[in-house]
Amino acid sequence: MSKIKLPNGDDHPEAAGKHVADASALLGAGRADGAAYLSGYVVECALKCIVILERHLSLHMSLDAAGTEARRLRHGLNALSADALRLAALPGARTARYVPRMTPGHSLCDATGGWRETIRYREPGAVTAADAASWVAEAQAVFESTVVTIEQSWRGLRLVLERIGASRVREDRSQLECVLVQAMVPEDVDAAAAAKEGFAERALAEFRDHFYAPDPDDLDENRLWYVRDSEGSDAPHAPVPTSYQPRLAHYGRIDDVADHLAESTELRELGDRIAERFARGED
Repeated sequence: MSKIKLPNGDDHPEAAGKHVADASALLGAGRADGAAYLSGYVVECALKCIVILERHLSLHMSLDAAGTEARRLRHGLNALSADALRLAALPGARTARYVPRMTPGHSLCDATGGWRETIRYREPGAVTAADAASWVAEAQAVFESTVVTIEQSWRGLRLVLERIGASRVREDRSQLECVLVQAMVPEDVDAAAAAKEGFAERALAEFRDHFYAPDPDDLDENRLWYVRDSEGSDAPHAPVPTSYQPRLAHYGRIDDVADHLAESTELRELGDRIAERFARGED
């Protein structure tokens, strides 16, 4: 499950990952039509990730509303690309670093002979093996510059959790202490609530898979962090959210924002969590 899974169940990052793998497999099996068909969906899902994420984070739309806007563009790759690039170019855009690596004029997006969701109904051989290979390569490039980049923070966290959590549990050693921070939370109240809920849900899943130990039979056993401990508000996976604040994005000297940092309720809570967590780790 990705961090931008929509309330209706649509999970564009997950779908893009599945389609790019299947497209490559079909191409290798000589099934050019199927590979070409799926490659278009890879690009569609990847572009919708940008459209949804930017509308959610910067325009303060709920994930549901952002998803509705993405669905409005349907399967038009050129329209999706234009909207993704427009949003990524807005002042303060969060998705500027995810701008898709799309090849200008690529046949995949050709207005006449390019990808359509209806190509599955064309006669076999409608897409040549050479075109299919080119489309799959383009889809892979778009996927890597968008979905992979968006998801890589979770992949990085997973590696850390394995090192400080699951690998130590397998060696019968206690996990190392940690504090999880959710940064860049939108200022809009509704968008912030949705972002926090989605992040906490994903964090719980990652920690249960890569950090928490299975529950022991002995209810009094407390040597490790167990799955049952994940219900607590102070559990390691419970994130400390910090909001996106434009005044902290650009400043000349730390003195310019020192008072704000000292008065920030969120940052004080983060400091308290760090002090509590690592003080306990020294006991």
